[in-house]
This record gives sequence, C-alpha cells and structure tokens, in this order.
Amino acid sequence: MTPARDVFRVAGSPPQEGCEDVAAACVVCARDWPRTHAYKRWQGASFTDQNKLMGHGLSDRICEPCVYAHSWVQPPGYPPAEPGKKGVNLRLFSHLYDERGYVFANKGSKPVIREWLRGPKRGAWWAAIADSGQKHVLPWARVNTARMRGNGIVRFEQRDVVIGDWLLADMMRDLLTAGVTKAELETGQFTPRAWQLAEQALRVFEREYGGERGGGWYELALWLSQRDEDAVQARMALEREAKNAGRTKSGRGTRGSGDAAARSASGVSRERREPDEALGPVAGPVGDVVADERQRGADGVEPAPRAESLGSQLSLF
Repeated sequence: MTPARDVFRVAGSPPQEGCEDVAAACVVCARDWPRTHAYKRWQGASFTDQNKLMGHGLSDRICEPCVYAHSWVQPPGYPPAEPGKKGVNLRLFSHLYDERGYVFANKGSKPVIREWLRGPKRGAWWAAIADSGQKHVLPWARVNTARMRGNGIVRFEQRDVVIGDWLLADMMRDLLTAGVTKAELETGQFTPRAWQLAEQALRVFEREYGGERGGGWYELALWLSQRDEDAVQARMALEREAKNAGRTKSGRGTRGSGDAAARSASGVSRERREPDEALGPVAGPVGDVVADERQRGADGVEPAPRAESLGSQLSLF
C-alpha cells in the first residue's frame, strides 16, 4: 500500500472521473492498480511534481488513489462542504496513519501531531506533515515498516525527515516558555532580552543542539514546539510584580533594583532543567480521528548531513 491508497480506502474508494478498468503501474507511485487514468489526459497545469514521479518512464497511467490524493477532496471524516461551496482539500492538513486508523490535523492542532509522532505505532505507519497548505505532501510520504530501526521517517512539506531526539523539542518548548522566540531559535541570533531571560538554558541548548540548526529534524521539532501558555502567564505576572516593586523602591532611593528583581522573577532556572518524560500514546480519540484513530542502510535512507550551525551570539559574551 501507499499513503494515497490508505486514505483512498478509508474514504470508501470513491470512483474518480476519467479512471477506467485498465490495470497498470502508476507513473506517480510505481505500484500496480486495477483502475487507472491516462497520465497525459489527467495531468493539469497545476501539477508541478513531475520531478518526484516514481514511475517516470515506466508507465503512462496514474492509479485511481493517486488521482484522488491530488484532487480537491476533503479528508475522510471531515464535515462536508456547504452546498455550492468548494470546501477544504487534503493539502491543508497533515495526515497520520498506522494500523489503529487514520488521523488528520490542521496547523492549529500541532499537539495532536506531536503526540501521535511521539507515541508508539502499530504495524506499518506513515506521516505526511503539511505547513504551507500549498504543496501535495500525502502522495510523497514514506511508509515505515514495523521492523525499521529508529524513530522513523516522515514527510515534512518538501523533504523527508528522520525523527531524532525528542529532547530537542522539549528544550525548545522550555526556551519558548521562558520568552525566547521561534525566529531566534531558527537563526541562532538571540537578542539581549533572550540572553537576559534564559542565558544558561540557551548556552546548554547551543552546546547540545546548535550544530543541528538548518537540518530537517531541527526544523520539524521547532515547527511542532509550542510554549506552555500557563507557565508563560505565570512568568509574566511575576515580571509585572517585580517591575511594580522596582518602581516603588526607586521612589525611596533604590532605583535599579527592580531590574534585578525582574531578572530573578523571569522563571528561568539556574540549573539545567530535566526533560519531561516522553509523551505516551494518544489515548482514545483525539483531534480529528477517523477509524479506530539518517549512512544509508537496509532502509535505503540517505542521512542528512549534520547541519553546520548558522551561528549564534555566544562569542559576544
């Protein structure tokens, strides 16, 4: 099977216009299928993934599931569009699948995607993660077999990503919660405010993971990471209290002590924080769930080279 065929089956294998009972290998996925569409008649001006075709030169037909996956259709289980409206399409969602069933989620449901990826999988599985909503991601996701070693490979927009150490995502979450921004973590260019809020944590992070900046796993982990909003609100309340206390003291001749109090109240520990335990499996229905919801080796995966750091401001301090 392929990701496109898994979702096509979950959707009930709806007949696609132009497909015929002509068995052939598919020019897109290079797999045999009993119902296909003539590739030249199917290919439209909007199809720009010719460089990704797995069956190029081997076939002039496209299988019905791949036709479905490239069509303007909504995920199986998504509420139908209102009469006269086009509705949503598969490109706008991330798609996750294993033997437990099929899950789809939009960008606003990153916790669903994160918890599914961190949790245990059953049997063969795959994940197609969309960011822009403008790219076909589902047809190009790789299937992970149960016997594969490591955390697996997922499709993230235009690249295959080998899932790495989840502690990276945990540290990103803690830094975001402390007040560091995603743009700073992405570029390694930290503002004085970020150093003031989380200097020691930033030094640990740069030492441990700064060299991975620019790599696929670094980018995906950062995309998935979100700050703890409750902790942020608590930190901001302490900062406000410290600021107000500083103003009161400055009127009594102790001007400047409030800044030190604010730094103390930033909520950043002077010791490296222990990572949270990895999230367990998704318990029961969560988000939008349908059904019961890097040396090349045996898997043929070319590992992405360890990315050189795009640089940080550690040398300034």
